[in-house]
Amino acid sequence: MPGPAVAAAAPGPAPAQGGTGDLRVDAALARLDGLDELPVAEHVGEYNAVHRALQDALTTIDES
Repeated sequence: MPGPAVAAAAPGPAPAQGGTGDLRVDAALARLDGLDELPVAEHVGEYNAVHRALQDALTTIDES
């Protein structure tokens, strides 16, 4: 039996520069752009680094 449907969040307005509006998040996501140039064995490390950077940005969001 399929699980319950999950509603997707409606996209918000896009920043004029094409980024998220948060330099820390933009820098973290930019790391993913180069994944196709790395050996597959290094992808997990990149994903972990991006995950940590995004967690750090969320942790300090109220401090900005």
